[in-house]
Order: sequence, then C-alpha cells, then structure tokens
Amino acid sequence: MPTALIRTPYGRRGIYGVAMARPVQWAVADQVPPQVKAMIPQVTESALSLEQLRGDGFSLEAPFQWGVLTAVQERRWAALRQPLQMRRTRRAMTTLPLSRADVVAIGLPSGYIQDVLTHDEDDPYWADADHRHRVADVTVPVSSIGGWSDIFLPGQLRDFQALQQAGRPARLTIGP
Repeated sequence: MPTALIRTPYGRRGIYGVAMARPVQWAVADQVPPQVKAMIPQVTESALSLEQLRGDGFSLEAPFQWGVLTAVQERRWAALRQPLQMRRTRRAMTTLPLSRADVVAIGLPSGYIQDVLTHDEDDPYWADADHRHRVADVTVPVSSIGGWSDIFLPGQLRDFQALQQAGRPARLTIGP
C-alpha cells in the first residue's frame, strides 16, 4: 500500500504507508501540514535500512534480493517464473566476484545492486535516503508497526527511541 492520507474514525487525517513508502513518509515527517494529525509507519524506518549496507557484508542478502525482485517484477509472467528466479538468485549469491552476481540473477547489470556493493552505509552517496535527522522534529503522534523478524526492526527501534528522547508522542507495536 502506498503512502496516503487517511481519515481516521474520528475524522482526523494521518500519514499511513508500508515499506516502499518509507522515503516519502519520513522525508516529509517534520514538515506535515496541520491537516495531518498522525503518522502510522508500518514495516519501515527513517534511513532506508542503512543497516543492510554494513561494510562487513553480513547483510548483503536482503538488499541483493530486493534489487533482484524490483528488477524482474515487471517482466512477463514474473509471478509464474518466481521459483526459477529464486534458484537463479541463490546461485547468484555464490558468484564471485560479487560485482557479477546481478548479471547471474537478472541477466543484466543492476544499478541498485552495484550501488549497494560500492557504497557502505556511511558513504555520502546515501545521504538523500537518510531521514534520521527528521525523526526528533516530528510534531504529530507516531504509531509504528513492525515485526520481530523484519529487516527494518533495528531502524524502527532507533526511530522510536529518538521520538521518546525528543518527548514526542510515540507508540511501537511489534508482532510476529
């Protein structure tokens, strides 16, 4: 579900959205108009999961699989080809050098995957995707929803803590 303004049961409005909407939600979180009364970020966090881009490479699987998924989702019969694509992706994860893994998985180079391989989390390249500095300035209540096994949980916990430290109304629900 994309980010959207929603009407609550009380006639108020809020910002609601899930993972793909994270850049939009957090990019405007500190400058919402008075009509917006709450934010409900679901399965997301403010920094584009920079934790996945660690220099030690231990988190490479998630951004690699995301890059493959987004690269092939528009192809004809993509849903039917998913089992084959999953096998290609697993095989690609063992490809050396890693800079060729995207071609093994997708059939052509992926700009996103090459960016992940080239730029660690602290690289200025990702600055436009990092909205952590906005979290403490959010003025509306934030009710975050996440999952214990979700890749965004570390960032959600960080955002929740930043909201609490700034004295902002915040709620965090973590489910299975």
